[in-house]
Amino acid sequence: MQSIEVIQKSIVYLEDHLLTPFTLDDMSDYLEESAFHINQSFTMITGMNIDEYVYSRKMTEAAKYLLNGNYRLVDVAEKYGFNNAHEFSTAFSEFHSISPLQARSNPERLKMQERIYLQLSVTQIPPIHYKIKPIENIEIVGKSIRLSNEDLLNHFFIPDLIYNENRDGLIDTLLKISSDNKLYVTLQPVFNGVQLFLGVKSPRTYEYETSFIHSMNYAMFHSRGNLDYIFNEIWYSIERQVDLQINYLRNEQYIYVFPGDYAFDNDLNKVELLIPVSKA
Repeated sequence: MQSIEVIQKSIVYLEDHLLTPFTLDDMSDYLEESAFHINQSFTMITGMNIDEYVYSRKMTEAAKYLLNGNYRLVDVAEKYGFNNAHEFSTAFSEFHSISPLQARSNPERLKMQERIYLQLSVTQIPPIHYKIKPIENIEIVGKSIRLSNEDLLNHFFIPDLIYNENRDGLIDTLLKISSDNKLYVTLQPVFNGVQLFLGVKSPRTYEYETSFIHSMNYAMFHSRGNLDYIFNEIWYSIERQVDLQINYLRNEQYIYVFPGDYAFDNDLNKVELLIPVSKA
């Protein structure tokens, strides 16, 4: 039930700050929860990340403001955080597909995002299968990477990381010294971002940075799919269904496992996601 509480608090915070600039760092501090989990839970449940929801709500409220009064565009722009009337008009037109001047005569064409509320529902679709397995410390070698909280707003930051490091040749080099032909990406929520480590199991620890997969119990999820979407699909099931069944640990290390023969144009990549769970 952790995700429900996080999202409830998030919605209240976001609605209270529609017209007040804030960062994920600010939100994380206020809710006393990592930005990774705030954005992760919110995105998987609502289908929008934090920025997308706030922007949609802001443009909706701006449209209502225009419909309900005779306001100058420059005043509307200032109220909703734009630098000038031209900037606001451009943003409004791109979002609603009509200009601010057309809003009153075409209210039915406005793309309105009202405040969201949580409700419980049932489904006949079973949650993704998982098994609980204890894992001892595993040493991996590779490269450490730090991402800011703002980087987390990218729905595809894990596949983008893999793509970029593959393009630069690091992954091919690492897989050549891998003892199990698998690529591991560990993710650890930290203050102001996440700490990632991309690596492989290998005895050649002297050539690269080293890290460890922590010793604890993990819920192991296996699935197949396109690398751009498959991990989001697993997290979607975790946040919507599995979170009600197991007590997975937040702000611990999460492990993404890719096959050595992964390919971005393959819709059947076999991947694993390991999330730490309490022993109880």
